[in-house]
Amino acid sequence: SSHDLNKRKYVLWVANSRKIKRPEIFLEMARKNSKVNFVMIMPKHDLKLWEHIHNESKKIKNLTFIESVPFEKVDKYFSEACLFVNTSIHEGFPNTFVQAVMHGVPIVSLSVNPDNFINEYQCGFFADDNLEIIYNQSLKILEKPSEWEVFSRNAYEYAKENHDIEKNIIKFKKIINNLMKKQ
Repeated sequence: SSHDLNKRKYVLWVANSRKIKRPEIFLEMARKNSKVNFVMIMPKHDLKLWEHIHNESKKIKNLTFIESVPFEKVDKYFSEACLFVNTSIHEGFPNTFVQAVMHGVPIVSLSVNPDNFINEYQCGFFADDNLEIIYNQSLKILEKPSEWEVFSRNAYEYAKENHDIEKNIIKFKKIINNLMKKQ
């Protein structure tokens, strides 16, 4: 995974359209930081909310709204992201966090920080429900490539140590190879 900020293109948000995910906060983040590119991937769940957010997103020039992405393509979005934002009220350990750290994407989270891992491993910013931090401070890291790189490496190291990504990939490749042989 490349820990070079210049190769990363946007701040990413991925979740379905549920009130608990608070997508409007991400829109506001984009409005307040017009020099930064934002990408929002939001599959339909609550239709009324989805339509509202989709309509609002059209007014924000630096935001790209994507309805949904096939699972195998989501990886590409993570690999190009400079930050991953989570605005949910609460959840366990989201799969999107695993995807983010696998790609060395620092996490900016408003309320969710399982086992305090974001602080402990220094792989992003936990805003502790403080919108001011989300809207203003968290993106300042994008102006400091060497500091961003440290977060990116920490995120990737965290993934290696805690999610056994490499081992799982090896297992997965073996399964695929065995399947291929059987055909």
